[in-house]
Amino acid sequence: MKQKKEARVGAERSVTHFLMIPMLGLLAMEIFLLMGSILLSGVITRLRENSDQMLLQQVENRRNYVGNDMLSTWSDLTMLRGEINATASAMVEDGSLNLDLLGPNGSKAGGDQLLTEIAPELISTLYGKRLSGIFVILNTQELSSDFSWEDASFSGLCIRDMDPSAPQSERNADLLLVRSPVKVVRSLNLSTSFDWRPRYTFPSGAGYDFFLQPFQTAWDAAGTLPPQYCGYWSQQPYCLADSNTSSVSYSQPLILNDGTVYGVLGVELQTDYLKDQLPAGELQGGGTGSYLLAVGRDGTYTPLLASGPLSDQMPKTLTIETRKDGRSSFVYGGRRYSAALSDLHQYGNNTPFADESWVLIGAVGVTNLYHFSNYVLTLLTVIALVTLLFGMMGCVFISRSLANPIRRLAERVAEARKSLTDIPDLPATGIREIDQFSGAIVSLSRSVMESSTRMLRIIDMASVELGGFEYRGNESIFVTANFFPMLGVENVDETVMTREKFGRLLKDLDSKLISKSAGKNSRLYKVTENGEVRYIRVSIRQDGNCMAGLAENATAATLERMRIEHERDYDLLTGIYNRRAFCRMADDLFMSPAQLGTAALLMIDLDNLKSVNDRFGHDFGDQYIRCAGQCFLHAAPAGTLVARQSGDEFYLFFYGYPNQRAIRQKINRLLEAARQESIDLPNGTRQYLGISGGVAWYPADSQDLGQLMKFADFAMYQVKHTRKNDVAEFKLNEYHRAVDSTESRQEFQEILNEGRINYYFQPIADARTGKIRAYEALMRVDALTLKGPEQILRIARKENRLADIERITWFKAAEAFQHLLEQGKALPDAMLFINSIANQALTARSAEEFHRRFSALQPRIVAEIVEADCMDSDCTCAKRNVPGFSGMFALDDYGSGYNSEKNLLELSPAFTKIDISIIRSIDASRDRQEIVSNMVTYAHQRNMQVVAEGVETPRELETVIDLGVDLIQGFFISRPVAVPPMEITAEALELIRGKAAEKAADSARNAE
Repeated sequence: MKQKKEARVGAERSVTHFLMIPMLGLLAMEIFLLMGSILLSGVITRLRENSDQMLLQQVENRRNYVGNDMLSTWSDLTMLRGEINATASAMVEDGSLNLDLLGPNGSKAGGDQLLTEIAPELISTLYGKRLSGIFVILNTQELSSDFSWEDASFSGLCIRDMDPSAPQSERNADLLLVRSPVKVVRSLNLSTSFDWRPRYTFPSGAGYDFFLQPFQTAWDAAGTLPPQYCGYWSQQPYCLADSNTSSVSYSQPLILNDGTVYGVLGVELQTDYLKDQLPAGELQGGGTGSYLLAVGRDGTYTPLLASGPLSDQMPKTLTIETRKDGRSSFVYGGRRYSAALSDLHQYGNNTPFADESWVLIGAVGVTNLYHFSNYVLTLLTVIALVTLLFGMMGCVFISRSLANPIRRLAERVAEARKSLTDIPDLPATGIREIDQFSGAIVSLSRSVMESSTRMLRIIDMASVELGGFEYRGNESIFVTANFFPMLGVENVDETVMTREKFGRLLKDLDSKLISKSAGKNSRLYKVTENGEVRYIRVSIRQDGNCMAGLAENATAATLERMRIEHERDYDLLTGIYNRRAFCRMADDLFMSPAQLGTAALLMIDLDNLKSVNDRFGHDFGDQYIRCAGQCFLHAAPAGTLVARQSGDEFYLFFYGYPNQRAIRQKINRLLEAARQESIDLPNGTRQYLGISGGVAWYPADSQDLGQLMKFADFAMYQVKHTRKNDVAEFKLNEYHRAVDSTESRQEFQEILNEGRINYYFQPIADARTGKIRAYEALMRVDALTLKGPEQILRIARKENRLADIERITWFKAAEAFQHLLEQGKALPDAMLFINSIANQALTARSAEEFHRRFSALQPRIVAEIVEADCMDSDCTCAKRNVPGFSGMFALDDYGSGYNSEKNLLELSPAFTKIDISIIRSIDASRDRQEIVSNMVTYAHQRNMQVVAEGVETPRELETVIDLGVDLIQGFFISRPVAVPPMEITAEALELIRGKAAEKAADSARNAE
């Protein structure tokens, strides 16, 4: 035992012993320095240049990393924006979204459904791009310079992920709603943050540039700029109202196809998250370097954020001086820093915000950056000094060596302080006194940990002091003094509480239990004391043998939920039933026809509402709607169902009458009362209530509620579009005349039955040689009323006959082309492009028949999918699996649809055909040229060939060849004909060959 103890003590060294070895090494270094001093002469300048170059290279590398995230990941919102626009357009088309309600201070329910529909895509993008936040703000009103921000609020949705680097949690538990209407909160089942608000507000009159700049730029451009050109990076970190979370954002406007700007889509990057992307520790200078993300140019910059030492006291402005030798530096806090700058280029040259240049600055104190060169210079000076001076330097070196173990120990202690549950594991230094000290720290930490863990879980679950309990293993259960009093249980001694006793007390509380979650992790109790009712929610969490619970007063939230449930059936503006309640109650009535007798459904649309809104604002429009709702409620007979359907439309259902005449009397009285109602306008005039309505009768017109609504709506719009301010009854003959003409449908059926569809062929030529590489089969129709393929497809969709069109196209196009090949009227090695409907595919039986008849032709067939169609992954898979299929796809009309990039990734085509709308007049449009150039680069990197469609002039042909397209199609090459030519037009062929000769000459000159 004594020998072991001596061995252990011998392994440690005293401070004296610790100092002796470095001193001996110092003597050896002295000899080395004397011998190498000659070699060091003249290298100081090169050392400093190397330090500057290394700093610049580190900043460039970090710029490439951050810049790639900014340009390729964070700011690439094209797919998401397209999906949102598609959803909004569909909702506007079916009437579920009224753009007039999306302006400032508009109806709170104006965009709720839209926000609910797009929320899953926002969450998916938030996770996919590892963002700390994503948001949408809705608005359809111009934000001019005199706009009052302090009085405005906007509907929107903001979702944040406080830890984007962590994996996606189950059920999105790591996401928080920061801005969202109450209705959307309930539908998304996401937690709200402490600074949650139902709408966006800017009470300070500032901090709204991330919303204003892209929106107003798009508004002023009036549809001349694509949304991505209006993208805007916020120039300063900002915090939302009542929030202390600082963020930087990138946002783009939301624009419909008709040019309507209806909001802003953006991503948030919390400044802390951005700082993590700028690890200053990688810079030179021993941890003293800092990264600064700044805005400006020409030597003057405004920092947005900083990492490293400068993050604590970030300068408001920086003036950077650049010397003739290219070195840059600035002075801050009395200290000079060496700086390396690299532009981020987050805006294109032709974008509205191209002048707002962002730059990444790497800053290291001059002393720290040139530490090594200065150290070498000092050594050269020391060589000339006396031995005493050199000995002093040795002492400094030894003291630094002594400080390193202590520093590492201090850093480990600092890291351990960040954890509330882990006991620090301190490294051994090999110095007896210090190791004894670190051992005492570990022992003390263990004692503190054991005494603090009892309440740690309860504190994690709430930010305020609440009642709670905790059970760990076989120990007695710990209960706070106020836990049972909150639940109305008195005279409980929590100091002697056991798990069994605690379980019995909870079971006794079942009489007060009013709800329990499916997983039994949350219970709601109703407690009545002294006539006062309160609701207590108890949440329980179990982790292994440890169980913790939290009791909180949920009275306010419970009462609010009960109030919302009570009011869900009532329209908030008018106080009458909403559509949901009306349909439910009407369905109940139709389940018992005996109650209905003779009934009538009156559908009403308010006249002049748009005029009131446009002239006096939506507040008076709401007053106009409210006046109408109250009038209908009080003027209608008792028992009548009165409801607001949406916007300015109302339902009134009269039932239980003996005949139609009795109901007409009631309706006439209601109309007389409505004509007497009015509101006072700001200009001193009165606006009387004007209504247009339609009546459908039960059971005369229909015995189905849905059909009655349809008939009443038809009758109402007949009045609305003719005379207004009147009510008309439904007439079946007028309804039938308004239905789509059957003549076109009949001819469509005859065309399909008789096969009166033919195909012309248009050549597709090689852009380098002019040789015809393929033919595209184009549909031609022999019909009187149907004028083209577009009308055929439109009726086919209505008649659910797209599958027939798909089959006819494949079989007849292949049959006609094979006939041409057999007669020698088409190039034998040319491919055949067949237009295929994106959401249709041949049946297995038809695919086998096609393979049997055209197996020799199949290796050269390209399935051409129209990009604007709705892509169906199942149909795409079925096309790929057709026996004998070449596997070649072509994406047609690229750039004309909403989901171009998504379709491109999903289809992985061999050919991408750029839409004629982009090719037309491309020789005079730099923007279109840039789009095609980018597409060519992208396609060639993925082994795709690019086809330029619709080339109609020599200038267009020259331009697309210069841009690098592979294939060309259009009238200038050849028009579509029944028997296609073997060569393209002479003029086009001469131009292509001339271009090829020019490129060959340029290559020869470059080789020389």
